[in-house]
Amino acid sequence: MSYDFSMEQEVTKVEEVAELNYTYNVAPMFIRALGSGGIHKLVGIPHFEAIQLLTAGIKDMDAHPKSYEELNPENGWGNFEGARMCLVTIRDWFLKYPDATFTIS
Repeated sequence: MSYDFSMEQEVTKVEEVAELNYTYNVAPMFIRALGSGGIHKLVGIPHFEAIQLLTAGIKDMDAHPKSYEELNPENGWGNFEGARMCLVTIRDWFLKYPDATFTIS
Protein backbone atom coordinates (compact mmCIF):
# COMPACT_ATOMS: atom_id res chain seq x y z
CA MET A 1 0.00 0.00 0.00
CA SER A 2 1.17 3.50 -0.65
CA TYR A 3 0.12 7.12 -0.58
CA ASP A 4 -0.54 8.91 -3.85
CA PHE A 5 0.17 12.61 -3.31
CA SER A 6 -0.71 15.21 -5.91
CA MET A 7 -1.24 18.92 -6.46
CA GLU A 8 -4.11 19.94 -8.70
CA GLN A 9 -5.16 23.36 -9.91
CA GLU A 10 -7.88 24.73 -12.07
CA VAL A 11 -6.73 26.49 -15.21
CA THR A 12 -9.55 25.95 -17.65
CA LYS A 13 -10.06 22.50 -16.22
CA VAL A 14 -8.64 20.70 -13.22
CA GLU A 15 -5.25 19.29 -14.06
CA GLU A 16 -2.65 17.52 -12.02
CA VAL A 17 0.53 19.57 -11.84
CA ALA A 18 2.63 17.27 -9.66
CA GLU A 19 2.47 13.66 -8.54
CA LEU A 20 4.39 11.45 -6.10
CA ASN A 21 3.82 7.95 -4.75
CA TYR A 22 5.41 6.65 -1.54
CA THR A 23 4.72 3.80 0.86
CA TYR A 24 2.37 3.99 3.85
CA ASN A 25 5.08 2.27 5.87
CA VAL A 26 6.64 5.63 6.72
CA ALA A 27 3.44 6.99 8.31
CA PRO A 28 5.05 6.89 11.79
CA MET A 29 7.80 9.19 10.49
CA PHE A 30 5.25 11.60 9.05
CA ILE A 31 3.42 11.63 12.38
CA ARG A 32 6.66 12.29 14.29
CA ALA A 33 7.61 15.09 11.88
CA LEU A 34 4.19 16.72 11.41
CA GLY A 35 2.31 15.75 14.56
CA SER A 36 -0.99 13.99 15.06
CA GLY A 37 -2.59 13.23 11.71
CA GLY A 38 0.77 13.07 9.96
CA ILE A 39 0.74 13.81 6.26
CA HIS A 40 -3.06 14.07 6.24
CA LYS A 41 -2.80 17.36 8.17
CA LEU A 42 -1.76 19.00 4.89
CA VAL A 43 -5.07 18.39 3.14
CA GLY A 44 -7.23 21.49 3.09
CA ILE A 45 -4.98 23.84 5.07
CA PRO A 46 -3.69 27.17 3.72
CA HIS A 47 -0.42 26.93 1.84
CA PHE A 48 1.48 29.15 4.28
CA GLU A 49 0.51 26.81 7.15
CA ALA A 50 1.55 23.74 5.16
CA ILE A 51 4.89 25.32 4.29
CA GLN A 52 5.55 26.18 7.95
CA LEU A 53 4.53 22.71 9.12
CA LEU A 54 6.62 20.94 6.49
CA THR A 55 9.65 23.16 7.08
CA ALA A 56 9.51 22.48 10.82
CA GLY A 57 9.13 18.75 10.20
CA ILE A 58 12.07 18.65 7.80
CA LYS A 59 14.21 20.58 10.30
CA ASP A 60 13.28 18.08 13.00
CA MET A 61 14.21 15.19 10.72
CA ASP A 62 17.56 16.85 10.00
CA ALA A 63 18.20 17.51 13.69
CA HIS A 64 17.24 14.00 14.87
CA PRO A 65 17.87 11.55 12.02
CA LYS A 66 18.56 8.59 14.30
CA SER A 67 15.13 8.84 15.94
CA TYR A 68 13.56 8.67 12.48
CA GLU A 69 15.86 5.91 11.23
CA GLU A 70 14.62 3.81 14.17
CA LEU A 71 11.22 3.97 12.46
CA ASN A 72 12.51 2.50 9.19
CA PRO A 73 10.03 -0.24 8.27
CA GLU A 74 11.23 -3.76 9.04
CA ASN A 75 9.94 -4.98 5.68
CA GLY A 76 12.34 -2.63 3.85
CA TRP A 77 9.59 -0.74 2.03
CA GLY A 78 10.43 2.92 2.63
CA ASN A 79 13.04 4.58 4.79
CA PHE A 80 14.07 7.83 6.48
CA GLU A 81 15.73 9.27 3.38
CA GLY A 82 12.68 8.59 1.23
CA ALA A 83 10.25 10.00 3.81
CA ARG A 84 12.35 13.15 4.14
CA MET A 85 12.50 13.48 0.33
CA CYS A 86 8.69 13.25 0.21
CA LEU A 87 8.29 16.09 2.70
CA VAL A 88 10.82 18.27 0.86
CA THR A 89 9.12 17.59 -2.48
CA ILE A 90 5.65 18.32 -1.10
CA ARG A 91 6.87 21.53 0.57
CA ASP A 92 8.36 22.60 -2.78
CA TRP A 93 4.97 21.94 -4.43
CA PHE A 94 3.24 24.25 -1.95
CA LEU A 95 5.79 26.93 -2.83
CA LYS A 96 5.63 26.38 -6.61
CA TYR A 97 1.85 25.94 -7.00
CA PRO A 98 0.18 28.51 -4.74
CA ASP A 99 -3.25 28.01 -6.31
CA ALA A 100 -3.18 24.21 -6.34
CA THR A 101 -4.94 21.81 -3.99
CA PHE A 102 -2.99 19.06 -2.22
CA THR A 103 -4.64 15.65 -2.32
CA ILE A 104 -3.93 12.18 -0.98
CA SER A 105 -5.59 9.09 -2.39
